[in-house]
Amino acid sequence: MSSGKYAAELHPDSCLRRLVASSSLVSLLAGAWVLGNLPVDPILRWLAVGGWVGYLVAVHRRRQVAEARLQRIRVHADGSVAIRAPGRTWLPATLGRDSVVLERVAWVRLRLANGRKHAELLRGDVRDNEDWRRFQVIWRHLPKRPPASPESLGSGS
Repeated sequence: MSSGKYAAELHPDSCLRRLVASSSLVSLLAGAWVLGNLPVDPILRWLAVGGWVGYLVAVHRRRQVAEARLQRIRVHADGSVAIRAPGRTWLPATLGRDSVVLERVAWVRLRLANGRKHAELLRGDVRDNEDWRRFQVIWRHLPKRPPASPESLGSGS
């Protein structure tokens, strides 16, 4: 099989999407509780809670829109990515090097051609899923960023 045809097609899992949405709801409630109990002027507390809730509602809406547009992810051997949008249209995207890929789960960060970003929690089993196995092989062979050196981080003085 030629490397040009070697690709993995990944399917987002609705259960994992609900898990991510639930975790953002927990963050919203926990953050609102913490901000609401700060020992500051009540007006500042309510402004902080309102800002926090507004921010997380906006993030939630962006995630819902992105999830509706992303039905499948195709990762090619060279690291290029295409996402399948409704209507069977494949759109180019970039796989973030800050994605985390483990044996059975992956947090994949994508940047679409229009500049929008999206992250997707995926799962699979190399024994049962040929596409997941291919994705694991492709990920292992992609060039990784070198670790940051202390000089590149700055001395802080």
